[in-house]
Amino acid sequence: MSSSINFNCDQSNAVTDPGYKIQKIENCRIVTGHVPLSDMDMLIQGFSDRAVMATDIASRIGATFVIGEPEDIKRLRLCDLSISGQRLRDAEQARKAGLPETVVQWLLTGERGLSSDALCKAYFGIPERAGTDHPLDPSDLRRCLLFLQAVDEPNRWRFDQLQDLSQAWSLLSCHWTELIACFEQECAQSTNNTAPETYALIQKIIKGECS
Repeated sequence: MSSSINFNCDQSNAVTDPGYKIQKIENCRIVTGHVPLSDMDMLIQGFSDRAVMATDIASRIGATFVIGEPEDIKRLRLCDLSISGQRLRDAEQARKAGLPETVVQWLLTGERGLSSDALCKAYFGIPERAGTDHPLDPSDLRRCLLFLQAVDEPNRWRFDQLQDLSQAWSLLSCHWTELIACFEQECAQSTNNTAPETYALIQKIIKGECS
């Protein structure tokens, strides 16, 4: 099934396949719909080794994936891209539930992932489709922190609600202060946007190797 997205930036070379849609905007490739694994190699060709998957943009617009060179991705983020219908529904549900506007806006346009969505659901019951995914790497952790920044101060550290979410979340919540200190220190010193020590600590914690 093919789906369409309304883009407000210049667009070219839109190609529609019976199963998915491809659009090129700001030299980035935006793919929407069900993509067979056999087509993935073809769809990511034509980019350099520096190319990145912009998961934040894909999540916000409801695309399967977005790929482009770093400079092109930066320009794409400046485009007035349509927000996915699912995000609009999440935000409307949050408003009806009386959640803080900062949380509503995070649901609408924030950088979201499976683990940050799971955290939001543990706190507020939204989005209903979220699972119990936990952070697997520093990027996941950063998205969780962005959610927590959107939460009112009195509710920010309600980690007691994570104890029953999953064993991994329970372990992470017990070592949260240590984990965030490691992440913030590494980010302050990093020159290449990587945090290998934080990644190693996350893996150590969820494996139950931290006392």
